[in-house]
Amino acid sequence: MNIDLSLLDKTDKKKFYFIIILGLLGTVFEIIGIGLIVPFLIIITDLNVLENNIYIKEFSAMLGIEERINLIQISIIILLIVFSIKLAFLTYLSWFKHSFSYNVQSKISTRLFRVFLKQPYIYFSQLNSSKLIQETKDEPAVYCSGMIVGKIDMISEMLIICGICILLLFYNFLPSIIIFLIVLGILITYRVVFRKSALRWSKQKKYFESLSYNILKYVYNSIIEVKINSKEKIVADKHESYVFSGIENSKKQMFMTDVPRLYLEYIAVFLFLIFILFAFKYYNDFSEFLPSVALFSVSAFKILPSINRVVIGIQKINFSKNSANVISDLLKLDIKNELPTSNKSIEFRNNIELKNVSFGYSPKKTIIKNLNLDIKFGEIIGIKGTSGAGKTTLVNLMLGLLNPDKGEILIDTKNLNEYVKGWQKIVSYAPQRTYILDDTIKRNICFEEEDKSIDIKYFNSILALSSIDKLTKNLDDNVDTFIGENGSQLSGGQIQRIGFARAIYKNPKFIVLDEITSSLDNNNEQIILDSVKSLSQKMTVLLISHREEPLKICNRVFELKNGNLNIINN
Repeated sequence: MNIDLSLLDKTDKKKFYFIIILGLLGTVFEIIGIGLIVPFLIIITDLNVLENNIYIKEFSAMLGIEERINLIQISIIILLIVFSIKLAFLTYLSWFKHSFSYNVQSKISTRLFRVFLKQPYIYFSQLNSSKLIQETKDEPAVYCSGMIVGKIDMISEMLIICGICILLLFYNFLPSIIIFLIVLGILITYRVVFRKSALRWSKQKKYFESLSYNILKYVYNSIIEVKINSKEKIVADKHESYVFSGIENSKKQMFMTDVPRLYLEYIAVFLFLIFILFAFKYYNDFSEFLPSVALFSVSAFKILPSINRVVIGIQKINFSKNSANVISDLLKLDIKNELPTSNKSIEFRNNIELKNVSFGYSPKKTIIKNLNLDIKFGEIIGIKGTSGAGKTTLVNLMLGLLNPDKGEILIDTKNLNEYVKGWQKIVSYAPQRTYILDDTIKRNICFEEEDKSIDIKYFNSILALSSIDKLTKNLDDNVDTFIGENGSQLSGGQIQRIGFARAIYKNPKFIVLDEITSSLDNNNEQIILDSVKSLSQKMTVLLISHREEPLKICNRVFELKNGNLNIINN
């Protein structure tokens, strides 16, 4: 059997094999426990056991036992000790196995998330967020449940089955070999017949779960649009369709996991009856074949659940192969297009120059065409343009998130490509739509920075510049007020001001403000614009807006059209 542990690190591979060794020891305890059943039954059923059975006679003599009642008492104590040790050992093994599985799940999920974060911005622009969530959270869980726990369980249970079969072969060869061949035939048939079906059901289940995630995300983010346009029935029907299709595949999976147990029970009863007929034919005295009946019954009691767990293990492995392939492909993501990660620092004191810059997301569609622009330090530059003109693409190029196909971007004559990380440490960005944490106002502005590292004086000046101080002074907990997921307790204008405060809190040298006043009333808009003008004394501002009022504070205003900039106000 192929044991593919390619997704595990060296330490986890060692732990995996250590668990298998523990499973082997567990098998030894199981066999000892079952093996003791026969002599125990002989002792309690044979009144003259000390004379009739040479092995028990020698064992009794070794312990100095002369009375049968004393032998029974000692036997009971030995059985209790063996089964107590077995219980403690298997309890520890179960805890260790599941701890290992969840630790691996956590590691793989973290590795996947880090791989995603290493990808260039253009990768995320083409990525479905539901897929990101599913592949970092759900796939590792399915993989560990199937490939890790499933394989451990399957190997452990197969060791138990083999150990018990060997014990039975030594005790009574013919019935044992028949049972062994039947068990082997069941496992092989099950694996061959249902392997491909399990993989197909797993892929279909994942596909429909992804579609249902998309519907849930759309409704959550666009509930107003859904209600205003009376789309409740449409999205509910789509969600129901996707959930039902996903559940259909889950139903097949669970059915094929549960059904083998029923057939195994039927086969066990059939074999037991055959064995009874066999025993009556070859034994004259009931007391002679009672130990054999007991041994085979106890063995069946252990083997049947083990066979069922092996079948479930095979199912889990088959169901999780798709997840294993997905994770493996993600960990092998080609990051050759990732921008340089040099941490060399860079100063910005003079100008940003774009020289003959061109960029397109595909060879057939060029967004920016031979664009030239020279921005002096301290300037406020305005950019306007129709939707889809390329404003966001231009901004991403200037922030170092995208790499020009042609031309170059110079910061004080230094090529941006060689200083991406250093440049991003001194730039900031306030998007049109601000992401809000389910946290306090303070942490949303400082964005997860520890409270003890916050410069309160500087922080308060940011509150004043963004006009948030007027909001917080009316709140019981001031800046420590929780504002709900996605700012559910704030207005659109208040969320925009938090986004503006977050951007300037970084104290950048170059800042991009994308439609930062679109949700503000006239009074608050003027306050923010006055703040932007004051900021230009120590930083350069790139202001994107489709409205004329914000652009009035700019030194120069350009219109982005047909992939190039045309100055419309100097």
